[in-house]
Amino acid sequence: MTGTRAAAIRLTSSDGTSFAAYEAHPDEVRGPGVVILPDLRGLHEFYKQLAVRLAEQGHPAVAIDYYGRTATVVALGFCMGGRNAFFASDPRYGFAGVIGFYGAPGIAGPYGPGPTQHAAELGAPILGLFGGADEGIPAEAVAEFGQALTAARVEHEIVTYPGAPHGFFDAAHAEHAAACEDAWKRVLAFLASH
Repeated sequence: MTGTRAAAIRLTSSDGTSFAAYEAHPDEVRGPGVVILPDLRGLHEFYKQLAVRLAEQGHPAVAIDYYGRTATVVALGFCMGGRNAFFASDPRYGFAGVIGFYGAPGIAGPYGPGPTQHAAELGAPILGLFGGADEGIPAEAVAEFGQALTAARVEHEIVTYPGAPHGFFDAAHAEHAAACEDAWKRVLAFLASH
């Protein structure tokens, strides 16, 4: 672990729009920077704490509200942010890799076709983490996503945690500590290798 500095910041998109973000910098950089793509709660305290936890491991991190992109980083998203992270695997965004927690990979209204249907357009390595008891994302949808990525020759790892619900990685779900611990290890391993 390393010391960190963290603070709320304002960023400006290419079209001049200002948006809130939270950044955490490690005293000693040991790996790639991470853009955290929150769920529908936006820049929730959980994502600020996650940025600090990543920085403690040597990864500069910024949680945004909502979605910006920066070259040579890894996107990390949750729920709809997870779905967006999967889409961010498209090479035109320049991400070194993407990590999606419980992002709906298939056709989902009102959004339409998902990353599964667009797998041929994806290219950056993907780590997908899903809850086996997620009522909104059936096991078949996760399996189809993995199959589509394999067919498209996209490097990927798909992990499903039996009994874990949607949102299991949030601190509010302490009863899923083992799944959270394993997911955290996989996130750090993915960051170290990408």
